[in-house]
Amino acid sequence: MDNNELLLDALSRILRLEKEVEKLNQAINNMSRAQTSSNEQNSINSVITGNSQPSTATRDKTKYFFDNKCFTKNRLVLAVVTKYVNEKKDLNLQELKTEFDKSLQGSIGVVEDYEIAQKRNDCAVRFFVNKDELIYLKDGIACVCSQWGVLNIPKFLKKAEMLGYCIEVIL
Repeated sequence: MDNNELLLDALSRILRLEKEVEKLNQAINNMSRAQTSSNEQNSINSVITGNSQPSTATRDKTKYFFDNKCFTKNRLVLAVVTKYVNEKKDLNLQELKTEFDKSLQGSIGVVEDYEIAQKRNDCAVRFFVNKDELIYLKDGIACVCSQWGVLNIPKFLKKAEMLGYCIEVIL
């Protein structure tokens, strides 16, 4: 084969591949539309039946890579706060609450005094309270909020970045 034939053959193969890619993209778009339609129908059915439980199919399960480990959203927050406390050593609760202020998480806040958190009926659901998850400070024990989602995690990620922590998002 001479150079012209080789070029024509290569161009022909490229065109075939581009057409296949186009078909695959269309199939992906159609599947995505069908899934969105299905999720919308599930939401409508939930409202009609009164079952407003979130669909596990639409739940965000993004993972984060930090300090050579992979974490879910809430475990990432626990790891960052724990690392921060370990690096700063002599922190008290107020200093920690100032650094990780309530606006990062929402109504519960990022950290809370363990004794105050224990007074909540939903303490074990809202906070990390296992012995190895507690934060030991110079003036007491704190616990980290476990309630993190797509709406509040971006603020925390930005704060962690401002503190110099490198966090990689894993989809």
